[in-house]
Parts: sequence; structure tokens; C-alpha cells
Amino acid sequence: RGGSRADRVGGSVTVLDGEQAGAQAFVAHDENADGSVDPLKLGGVVAPALLLAACGGGGGGSAAAPPTASPPVVVAPAAITATQASRFLAQATMGATRPMIETLVSRRYEGWIDDQFALPRATSHWDWLVANGYNAATNVNNEAGFDVTMWRQMIVEPDQLRQRVGMALLDLLVVGIGAVNLNWKQFATAAYVDVLLDNAFGNYRTILDAITTNAAMGSFLTFLGNRKANATTGAQPDENYARELMQLFTLGLYQLNPDGSVRTNASVPMETYA
Repeated sequence: RGGSRADRVGGSVTVLDGEQAGAQAFVAHDENADGSVDPLKLGGVVAPALLLAACGGGGGGSAAAPPTASPPVVVAPAAITATQASRFLAQATMGATRPMIETLVSRRYEGWIDDQFALPRATSHWDWLVANGYNAATNVNNEAGFDVTMWRQMIVEPDQLRQRVGMALLDLLVVGIGAVNLNWKQFATAAYVDVLLDNAFGNYRTILDAITTNAAMGSFLTFLGNRKANATTGAQPDENYARELMQLFTLGLYQLNPDGSVRTNASVPMETYA
């Protein structure tokens, strides 16, 4: 086939096939101690042509059997104990019962959470107050029914994760019924709690939008009926809610690092806004 040509390159011999020499295709073979060339050495790599010949490539030989796929490795998660389930439910609900513990052991954490997400919202506090007659005119200036509906829903309703998240939000975005200066304050405050429960699994920005337009929050943080500044009289708007929104509900007073520590400049905390 036109012969071949061998050139020495460093400590190796380059063998050029006659048909390949024109294209300068080459394979480098390491020399043995006696100066001969071992055709199985290719700078530490087996020559592709020999591999093809060994497996019948190009010669019409029988095809090699396809590799067999290894079965997937399945790691069985450790079983959840009743003690672990009880501890988790103490954090995720308003209190665990034996059936709830058994369900969590069976469904595991992720299954239980998925089940809770799928549960529909319980009867709203507002609707429960109406259904039980607390909208009677005699209750216009009192708090009758509010404690009842709050405790009943936290204890009885099955959407326990929603109840727990809703109460956590109420601790952060506080409204106290005693400081709501409205008629039907039990209904106003119930409607506020309903907003938190309805959005318990949603977006925080959506919650902020909803509470900003809520009457109970408007009364509690004193921006209900607020008037804009008047340059003639020097009157200034009530900025109580704006301050609470930035300081307590969102940004906070000082900038934070990703790990939650306060950012400082020359040992002085850096404010989030001026």
C-alpha cells in the first residue's frame, strides 16, 4: 500500500502510513530499550487501529454484544420514628394528635406537607362569625365571637400547617384587636386574619399589598383616613405605617450580610435607608 515512513520525534518513533503520510496523520510509538517499536504502545494509549482489528471492526466480523445497563441504585430513606414525627408536628401545627403522628410516619415529611398544601382553606373567620349570629346589632361595639372563632379554627380545622403559618405571620405583621378603633372590630380583625391565612402559602409581596389595604391594619397603624402634607399649614402625613413597613415588615434598620450579620463601616452599622 505504498509502504510507510518512520521519523524519530524526541524519545518516540512516529510511524506514518503511506496513504496517510500525505495528510500528515501519524501515531507516536514509544521505543523499547533495544530500539524496536512495540506496536501496542502509543504514548501510553492503545492504537485505535489495533482496537478495531481486535473487535472485528472493518473486517465484517461478528458485532460485539451491547453493554448491559446497570440497575439504578435505590437508597431507602430511614424510617421516621413517632418521637421525630411528634417533634416536627409540634413545630408545624398547633399541636399533634396520635392519628396525626401516625399519618406523618406513614407519609413522611414531604408527603405530609404536600397533603397540607392540597387542603382547601377552612371556613373563613368572617363567614363563621356571620353563620353563628355574631353580626347581631348588639355586637357592633364589642369583640364578641373573635376569641371563639380563632381558637376553634386553630384546634379543629385539618389545615394545621396553614394555621401555624398564619399565626406566625400574625406575630410578624401584628394587628391587635384591642387597638382597632372601628365598629364591628371582631369582624375587622377576623377579616385581617383571613388575609394572612388565605395567603399563608403564597408570596410575601402579595401579603404586604393585601394588609396595606386592610381596614384593621389601617386603624391599628393609624393611616386610615390619612391626609397628605399641607405646605400652607405645615401639616405632615402620618408616616407610622410607612416606618413600620420598612423597619419591621421588610428592610429593617440595618443592612445585613448573607449570613444575617449586620454590615458595618468602620465598626458602625450601615443603615438601610436615611
